[in-house]
Order: sequence, then C-alpha cells, then structure tokens
Amino acid sequence: DNKLQKIIENKKNFQNTTVIYGCGNAGHQIFNLLKKTNENAQLFIDDFEIKRKKIFLTKNIITFSEFILLTNYIKFKKIILAIPSLTTKKFNEITKKLKLKNIFYENLALSKNKNDQINIEDLSTSIFKRILKRKELILNSKEINFFDNKVVMITGGAGSIGGNLALL
Repeated sequence: DNKLQKIIENKKNFQNTTVIYGCGNAGHQIFNLLKKTNENAQLFIDDFEIKRKKIFLTKNIITFSEFILLTNYIKFKKIILAIPSLTTKKFNEITKKLKLKNIFYENLALSKNKNDQINIEDLSTSIFKRILKRKELILNSKEINFFDNKVVMITGGAGSIGGNLALL
C-alpha cells in the first residue's frame, strides 16, 4: 500500500506518537484533548472501509492490521481505543494483539455513551476498572497526600496493573 510506504519512509514523524483507534465522535474528542496537552496523535485506525480512504482531522486512517504491520518499523508511544461501543470480545482480541507487540494502550470505558463529553481522566482510569473488574476507588486529596515524599514499592511492576501504577 502506498500510504503505508509513505508512513514508513517518514517514520521519524511517527516515532513515539499516539495512535487513536476510532474515527467517530470519541476519537475526535480525544484528538482535541491530546492537542490541548501537547500530545502528538499522528494516525487514526478505523476498520470501516469507507473511512480508511479518507483523511480524518488531517491525519491518515489505517486498519488495525496495517497498524500491527507498522509496529515492525515504528515504535509508537501508545494506542488509545476510542470506541465506547466496542464489545468485550473485540476488546480482548485487540488488546491481546497489542500485548503481544508490547504496545501500551489506554481505552474509554465501554459503557461510555458515544455522545457523552469525554475527559482526559476517562482514559487513565478506565483501564483500571477493566483490569480489576470492580468499582473504581476514588481517594480524596488528604488520602493521596499521604504518599507525598514517600518511597512506594510496587511489586509486579512488569505486569499490566503494576506497570500502569508505576506510570503514575
């Protein structure tokens, strides 16, 4: 594919960038949120044929299979799964492939309505809800301040939960 070849030829423009999976309302909102935080999203993924032939928010649209192929040439920072309507089965298929390629991912909560307003916090917390399969624990600032100026040891830092905790 000519589009993929151009991306590979210009791989320095794509190294350590974020990729957004989903060209709907959620993907659009996430793109705008990332721009506000100076994070660089350079590619979109969408599996609908009609969308792949277009440009979305000035960025190329590729398939998930093409993305997996590109990971052989380009080291991406992360992929954001911006498809609130994603089934659990499809989510598990996608994340299994991402884990095999050692690609960090964030996702929107699957229960999020596609027309809801999205906040950047929706990404960072939803992965914990999915991994732990239980209600999110909200700490108040007093409880969080307890950890200020303290060394915290995270065992299992190479796993999905410990690895994400270490990023905080």
